[in-house]
Amino acid sequence: MPNYNGVWSLSTQYQYAATWSGDNISPATAAGFAYVMGGANASVSNITTIQKFDIASTGNASDFASLDTTREGIALASSTRGVIASDTTGSRSNEIKFFVLAAGGTTQDFGDLTANTANEPGSAASSTRGLIMGGQGTSNTIDYITIATEGNAQDFGNLTITVKQTTGCASTTRAVRGNGIGGSGFTNVMDYVTIANTGNAADFGDLTRSCQFARASSNSTRGLFAGGNNEGNSLSNVIEYITIANTGNSTDFGDLSAAKKNAGTATNSTRAVFAGGFTGSAGVNVIEYVTIGTTGNVTDFGDLTLGMADTRSTVSGSHGGIAA
Repeated sequence: MPNYNGVWSLSTQYQYAATWSGDNISPATAAGFAYVMGGANASVSNITTIQKFDIASTGNASDFASLDTTREGIALASSTRGVIASDTTGSRSNEIKFFVLAAGGTTQDFGDLTANTANEPGSAASSTRGLIMGGQGTSNTIDYITIATEGNAQDFGNLTITVKQTTGCASTTRAVRGNGIGGSGFTNVMDYVTIANTGNAADFGDLTRSCQFARASSNSTRGLFAGGNNEGNSLSNVIEYITIANTGNSTDFGDLSAAKKNAGTATNSTRAVFAGGFTGSAGVNVIEYVTIGTTGNVTDFGDLTLGMADTRSTVSGSHGGIAA
């Protein structure tokens, strides 16, 4: 689940037969679906609802399960579990919660982060390990968890910069973090780590924009960074991409249907899905997608069950992780 976010067939990437993200489907089949976990609705009130949809199809999301309390933290996933960590309503938290994708129900206790890293750290994952990067204040710390095993997060290493309100994506082996607010303001810096090996991050390259509240999504080869709040406080509809295996600067991919921030993201091996987000005046319920291996503007997918001003916690059951 390289992408840490958002919403989350591991067909080619993790050798599963599906994808993750948030549409509505039978809880008996986890692979290939996206799960939108909590967040803030159109009136910017936090909710407990987990929505679900099938990434490979098109159509509307449906309600699937519930969080233990209102949350808008970062999200991660494997092929069997969805994990949410960090913020709870009105407070910054180091709590980690999880649910079984095939079962639904209410989230359960997983463990704690090494510190209170709320205020939007970035997240990314492989099929087994999840990373939580930066956040709170600003921070350069990287935590990791083994998604299949409950327990507290462990120290992984440090980012190249201190940063919050950032995002991340991943391939099966490498996690890339980009954008956010660093110690000296808005940043377009990307850094990366090898997920299986603890240690400090290295420089990857630069995105075309310096912004906060962008969202990232990825398959095994490409990472996409979309939307966000640009330096100067204007919202963006830009989608840009990187080839995760090759360090370097990003390239233009296409556009979202509207300029927005805080959309949830999810992916399978071929599609990246963007769900909800804040357009400056309202939270929207729009779900839209692109084909990751090409370039171009988004296509309409369907609708969430309600407008979402902040859908940062979206995971997919087929791709290890998503960007939050």
